[in-house]
Amino acid sequence: MRALEEALLGPLGPQRAKEALALALSLGLPGTPKAYEVWLAYVLDINPQLREVIDAELKVGVQFTLERVNELHKQFFANDALDVHVINAGEQISRELASILEVLASAATSNEKFADRISNTAKALEKTTDLAKIRSLVGELGAASAELAAENRSLAQKLSATSIEVSSLRQSLKDARTDALQDALTGVANRKMFDTRLHEAFDAAVKTITPLTLMMVDIDHFKRFNDTWGHQRGDQIIRFVASVLQKTASADHIVARYGGEEFAIVMPKTGLQEAHRIAEAARVAISSKRLYRRSTNEELGLVTASFGIAQIRRTDSVSSLIERADEALYTSKRNGRNRVTIETPLQPAA
Repeated sequence: MRALEEALLGPLGPQRAKEALALALSLGLPGTPKAYEVWLAYVLDINPQLREVIDAELKVGVQFTLERVNELHKQFFANDALDVHVINAGEQISRELASILEVLASAATSNEKFADRISNTAKALEKTTDLAKIRSLVGELGAASAELAAENRSLAQKLSATSIEVSSLRQSLKDARTDALQDALTGVANRKMFDTRLHEAFDAAVKTITPLTLMMVDIDHFKRFNDTWGHQRGDQIIRFVASVLQKTASADHIVARYGGEEFAIVMPKTGLQEAHRIAEAARVAISSKRLYRRSTNEELGLVTASFGIAQIRRTDSVSSLIERADEALYTSKRNGRNRVTIETPLQPAA
């Protein structure tokens, strides 16, 4: 957001703002705040990754629906919300840590005073043989001990309360991070998480010379389901497919909602044959399940999905790996859908 504000304050700010709105309208998009922010960032070229994604999709003729623009906004601007959580939680944690320091300082002061009283009492005992005086000094020592015990109990309670608060803040930060990286509808990783983990897995595969396979999945005829049954049933189908993919993937695989009705699975240390087996298991599980409308028990029809699989090659970049997996997916679509296509025969990648 700061980069957008700084760019708009420049001499070409107003002109670029008009260009962004005009671009959104030319694509048939309403001038919503999120759409405007996405296209403004694109026109101002302040986010190279966003511009790269949009340029690639414009090149192949992707239709920019409002849903797709909202996904782009969530992908590239979701961290704003996370930053707010982090800043707020950080300030609270700072206050709690300051409170802990005060408690510890108070404890040190109390212990120092107690030590001084013990020392003074010991010196006084050494200098007297008066029984009454000794009894008085011992009584004073007992009172000091009781005061210190009470003070320590109070300090312990303060530390316990502060510890609970810090623990709660840590959980809040964890929840905020989960929200920022998780698809709200399905619970699987979102596009931002996918991009991050794919780059990590790609770098690790190159470094360790281990296989990395990428699987792209698209629900067949999804628009027909939406048009026939409405968006709620469409969401039901998306959640169902996500759950199947999550169950059939291995524990170290990353299942992500790539966009709309399309999913992606990052599969570290997984070759084409194993990826093919997983894809077939998921395809069969999806196509064999009958979904019904809860309110009327009416069958929604057969749900199927198409799969495309590609494995990393020595000459690959992340973009080229995605491109080949996408091409394999579209081959499945062209050849009748409800099938798995591998970029090459089941042989080690070149």
